[in-house]
Amino acid sequence: MRTSKYLIASLGIAAALAACAAGAQPRLTAQTGPTVVEAGSAVYRFEHFTVPSQDGKRHYDIEVGIPKRPAPLRGYPAVYMLDGGAAIEALSEDLLKRLDAGGDPPVLVTIGYVGQPRFDVKARAYDYTPPDPSKPDVTDDQNRPGGGAADFLHLLRKSIRPQVARLVRVDRHRQTLWGHSYGGLFVVYAATLRHSGFQSFAAADPALWWNYGSGLRTAQAFAAHRQGPPRHISIMVGTNEMGPRPGRPPRVNPMRTSVPPNAARDLAERLRASGQDVGFAQCAGAGHGDMFRISLVRTLRNVAAHEGALSCDVD
Repeated sequence: MRTSKYLIASLGIAAALAACAAGAQPRLTAQTGPTVVEAGSAVYRFEHFTVPSQDGKRHYDIEVGIPKRPAPLRGYPAVYMLDGGAAIEALSEDLLKRLDAGGDPPVLVTIGYVGQPRFDVKARAYDYTPPDPSKPDVTDDQNRPGGGAADFLHLLRKSIRPQVARLVRVDRHRQTLWGHSYGGLFVVYAATLRHSGFQSFAAADPALWWNYGSGLRTAQAFAAHRQGPPRHISIMVGTNEMGPRPGRPPRVNPMRTSVPPNAARDLAERLRASGQDVGFAQCAGAGHGDMFRISLVRTLRNVAAHEGALSCDVD
């Protein structure tokens, strides 16, 4: 069994949940037992490496889950998952066995932050949000600096993916990028670039309100003037994403209310009308935190089984 990097003591759990309560972070229950990375798996093995950001201010913790079955001739498909520490907690041995049974299990690449088992709220606010040429010092509703998505995507393409390729044979034509909340916004941003390096994109509850909807407007402009071949884009949202939050005050920050509640659905329809291969699902009764696991599990299962249709069922 590997030495624990993700097991959090009780005080750490409280601190992590308190940090997630503010801003665009999911509200998830911290896992208190060993993860599949620590405990080991009958169908996957795990490799680990770290990389620094170009400016040296952030350091990324990368776990690579590699199927134990022989690789296909062209290589395994791969799913790159943001908020890597929390993504690892969403994986279970039962899920990994279902992926293996699906016939084409993907390589699992989780991208987290060194020293932050679940979420680094400041780092992700910078890395996952698009640049705004009109405001070089853009911040979010919590005054956290943003706009670093271009640099982070460059790191993904030029540093992280090549290191993954040295560990395992990956089919470069079947690479999926998944993210939730700010991570979902990053996925939408990457999907609208001509050369993101990914072929499929899965966004869960994307924070389209960030910077008063500037990322949404960029995506809408892309839909109006499509460039390059169609991309496969999946967008999943929960019906309770913008609704009342039990025990918490209503959202009144003008940035968070700058786009309509149906902005994600409208974007999906615009992208589909432009010729993109777009799937959209709205999960009844699911809140923002719920969509983290729902979307991640469905994305992994769809890749493994070559399924195109989205579903909110994770059982």
